[in-house]
Amino acid sequence: MTDIFQRVENAAISQSGKLDEKKFFEIICPDSSQSRVRSVPCPSAQSNHLCSSQTDLDLLYNTAVYAIDKLVMECMPLACIIELQLLYGLRVSEVLAIHSNDILSSGHIMVKGLKGSESRLIIAVKTAEWLQAQKNKGRYIFMDFNRYYLYRLYKKLGLSAQFRNRRKKSVTHLFRHMLIKSFKHQKINIHESQRFIGHKAKTSTEVYEK
Repeated sequence: MTDIFQRVENAAISQSGKLDEKKFFEIICPDSSQSRVRSVPCPSAQSNHLCSSQTDLDLLYNTAVYAIDKLVMECMPLACIIELQLLYGLRVSEVLAIHSNDILSSGHIMVKGLKGSESRLIIAVKTAEWLQAQKNKGRYIFMDFNRYYLYRLYKKLGLSAQFRNRRKKSVTHLFRHMLIKSFKHQKINIHESQRFIGHKAKTSTEVYEK
């Protein structure tokens, strides 16, 4: 089975050898147009509507991309946090634990798996240049933020949703649900989804697919 990390990265490499931002987002977020009502949050962010269809996921993706584009101009670290969570379904704790020494010269980031997750290499797109500038600064690059601040910010941005297998709305855990459900809609093998998200056990990934 083709490794999903390599599939995404290889398909998004341009002739110049750099990541093509548009291709990368199209692969991760299929059928979502960044120009289509992208500032409108998924209905489940503001009601009891369940986020279950690809259309709901598209609205959430568009809302997240809109937030990233806005924050790139206002606060690059926050734009980077949302981008890494959106593209890779990282836990908030995994993002906040990224140290400047985890940034490689290739531009990749070594994410240390927490809570029973596997460690894995990822790469940013819109915020890649800023991240590279943080290399070897000897600090946790998102040390100015915490999960409570991000929780409030995401709710304000409309980045929350109600999923069928959860009693409460997902906020900081939202992107893990989105990514795994999107992979399921694409009929990607659950073992690939499991490896991409960093779960050690397939049963953990199955919980998100319900």
